[in-house]
Amino acid sequence: MELPLLGQIYLPISGVEIMGWKLILLGFTVGVIGGFFGIGGAFIVTPALNVFGFPMVYAIGTDMAQMAGKSIIATAKHSKFGNVDMKLGLIMIIGTVIGIELGATVIMCLENVGNADVDVVVRYVYMVLLFSLSGYMLYEYFKLTKEGAVENKTIFDVGKSALALKMQSIKLPPMVNLTVSGFTISIWVILSVATITGFVAGFLGVGGGFLRVPALIYVIGSPTRVAIGTDLFEIMISGAYGAFTYGIKGRVEIIAAVIMLIGASVGTQFGTLATQYPIMLKA
Repeated sequence: MELPLLGQIYLPISGVEIMGWKLILLGFTVGVIGGFFGIGGAFIVTPALNVFGFPMVYAIGTDMAQMAGKSIIATAKHSKFGNVDMKLGLIMIIGTVIGIELGATVIMCLENVGNADVDVVVRYVYMVLLFSLSGYMLYEYFKLTKEGAVENKTIFDVGKSALALKMQSIKLPPMVNLTVSGFTISIWVILSVATITGFVAGFLGVGGGFLRVPALIYVIGSPTRVAIGTDLFEIMISGAYGAFTYGIKGRVEIIAAVIMLIGASVGTQFGTLATQYPIMLKA
């Protein structure tokens, strides 16, 4: 007996026909990745939906919707482990909402020019961002690894990046004391990072996590586990706002989002528990 959700499904809003098991598997995969790395997984979901036949703007809006639901589950799990800096997350939401609105507006303008233009622009921006980010993270990794070897420390004991120390040295009031993260920083630094990553979220249909988690670690200076948990909390809010923004424009395929969320709800549990594995080893 064939389960309805695993078979062929017609999605009326986007006009796409797709096998349900593909959406469930996609949701499970990004659930594991999101729970472990603290990202929305849109760098996988949006291109995958586009490959499955979704027009790019529908892929972006649908991903926003499933991302918001998945992040609620992941945030609740990370909160139990003390990995969420609520103060930092709430401040970032302000800048993120502004950035998302700007990004979504640019996408709609490009859509009016022509759907093919949207696909091409989004794909190239994805490529540039991912390659640039990967290069910077590799640079920081080898730099900190070298410093750790000189000081006889592991990569986890070396400390913050030089950029994060510079950002924290900016004394532009008002200053915010982040007790969970363990440092004080100017609110304008947080808002700047949030606005930029929010624009990326609205433009590419991502939670911004693949950019925001590294920014929280390397630019703001948050501990890795706190950056992951806080980003998921922020994605929960920004994803909901992004889904609403695209939804009122008629660009969210809610049936696909719900089906993906079924798989994501399971995958998130595995990913979140995996973040505690190093702590379990030390214990």
